[in-house]
Amino acid sequence: MRPQVVPRPASAAQSPCASTAVLACGSFEDWLRPECAPYCGLRLLRPPTWGDVQHHIDHLESSGIFGSEERLQETIAVSRAEGWEQQVAGDLFQAARRVVRPLTGAGLPEGLARQIQDDAVDRA
Repeated sequence: MRPQVVPRPASAAQSPCASTAVLACGSFEDWLRPECAPYCGLRLLRPPTWGDVQHHIDHLESSGIFGSEERLQETIAVSRAEGWEQQVAGDLFQAARRVVRPLTGAGLPEGLARQIQDDAVDRA
């Protein structure tokens, strides 16, 4: 029997956000509204197209790939200098690739990895 991932909120010490809640919404634009600033994460509501991946997620979680803080994170610099949109788009694409690469190497299906990467650059 494989272990199941049990969701739990992050502790206040782990989170720079005022709330550990995530925002459930229909689009990325919703998350960009000022009243959504306190949320640390986004749950984009849409039907999955990649099939049953829970066993992959359970394997990734138990492998320790997310580290002691149980997350993967990339930070990019944003500037309003000339050409900034193209720079941010390129930086987001590269950051998404760096985040997804170890996940696919550890068994995350390519289709889901592609969706994660596409979501990361969707707003650029």
